[in-house]
Amino acid sequence: MRTSRSHHRGTLISVPTSLEIDELLPLLRRETSLFGEIARSTDPTAPVPTCPGWTMQDLVAHQAAVHRWATDVVSGRWEGTSSYDDPAGAAPSGAALLDWYGTGAQALVAALVAAPEDLEALVFLRDAPPPRLFWARRQLHETTIHRIDATAGAEQRTPLAAECGISVDHALDGLDELLVGNATRRKWPLRSTPAVRLAVAPVDSPRRWILTIGADQVTTTVGDESADTTFRGTAAQLYLGLWNRGAEIAVTGDPKLLQQWRAQMRVL
Repeated sequence: MRTSRSHHRGTLISVPTSLEIDELLPLLRRETSLFGEIARSTDPTAPVPTCPGWTMQDLVAHQAAVHRWATDVVSGRWEGTSSYDDPAGAAPSGAALLDWYGTGAQALVAALVAAPEDLEALVFLRDAPPPRLFWARRQLHETTIHRIDATAGAEQRTPLAAECGISVDHALDGLDELLVGNATRRKWPLRSTPAVRLAVAPVDSPRRWILTIGADQVTTTVGDESADTTFRGTAAQLYLGLWNRGAEIAVTGDPKLLQQWRAQMRVL
């Protein structure tokens, strides 16, 4: 585990990261390319089983719009101060949409390559790494999860983790972002009275996260503390399962906690 330092809302903090920029960018290039290849070979009207209510066209428009927003933030062109307002409704359709996606994906990677190491830009997860690292990481996992959604749309089933080509390091980095940076945000309704302790324990890594789910908030630490309930699986199974893109998590303890997670952590 590496350590970076970041200014987040004016406070100097030390945050753990699993991958550095020279590891994140090649993975991002790979995932944007895979997403585009799957989209081009799939009926745009096909439903996406992992995103109820969406078609493949909706998925591609969303991903293309997110890439453009991230590019604007990294490049200093975004002037908004509120949360992201998805502009996918203005996206083109048909073959033009696929070209729009491809152009945007290339621009995103180029912006991250060109960005200085000390980039100053918006970050929005708890305990975020420095902005350039944050955005490379955020867009990697955004694109990876939606690449899995695209695969689900192409095959009309949720793929198994072993079929998805996600390495242990890739999955661990995504779990760290989800459990440390995202699950701890107050926007999510994941709560428990009395408080419960949840361990997320990959079987293919010594890494272990402990989430304390209380009445008012969720806090996450990394370590070997005891827990009431444990989620186990490979890093990839946990990564996809906790993003609600798979059902391969084994539970020791209270099985209702996994049901609660799936109902209350609906991350698109």
